Amino acid sequence: MARRRLRAAAPSGGELPLDLPPTSTRRALVALGLFVAFLVLVGVGVQQLVLAGPGGALSACHTSGSTTRYRFADAQPMCIDKNRAYTASIVTTRGTITVRLDAKAAPVTVNNFVVLAVNHYYDGMRFWRIQDWVLQTGDPYGNGTWTPGYYLPEEGPISPAGGWRQGDLGMARPPNGFVNGAQFFILKLDWPAPGPGVTYNHFGKVTGGQPALQAIDSTDRILYIQIKVT
Repeated sequence: MARRRLRAAAPSGGELPLDLPPTSTRRALVALGLFVAFLVLVGVGVQQLVLAGPGGALSACHTSGSTTRYRFADAQPMCIDKNRAYTASIVTTRGTITVRLDAKAAPVTVNNFVVLAVNHYYDGMRFWRIQDWVLQTGDPYGNGTWTPGYYLPEEGPISPAGGWRQGDLGMARPPNGFVNGAQFFILKLDWPAPGPGVTYNHFGKVTGGQPALQAIDSTDRILYIQIKVT
């Protein structure tokens, strides 16, 4: 009788397949699948956040027409307000360097940097020039010869007030050439005497992240740059 009762209680579909995992295992697999799906969604969300186009106060900061990934037909259109404050967070493989941009003294240079930054021009670029007093980046090919297809006008005096000091941000230029439109440098130490003899557009000052700045070497890269407007 007991045997008949047991068989009567079996599911109408017959016995469970031998290769179906026990209920506890199935629950664990379902939970793992949901967790992996969650991680994928979070990863996609973070990527979209980081790679999103300009928004908010920078929504008008789009690049000029491009001929290739890193070359443009014209200089970048003006989109910033020189009466507002702009801060750049340069996120590198060594950490984040925070820079206060000087839009009043160098509006064209700051605008150019902001437009390139928020449209991901600098993402993944290597710091190709490393010396004890300076580092330089902004060349996608890492040899210092690249320009984005245009040059910037000179802005400001030959040297900022008090000379070029540790943490100063400048736009590069070749010897006897024009101010570059993409490559920039940051001083790790004061500019060695007697200082530059030509204008390198000074357009910002490091306000945080000195350990990252000092630690960067030629294997390091920019991950991305975020711009904050206040």
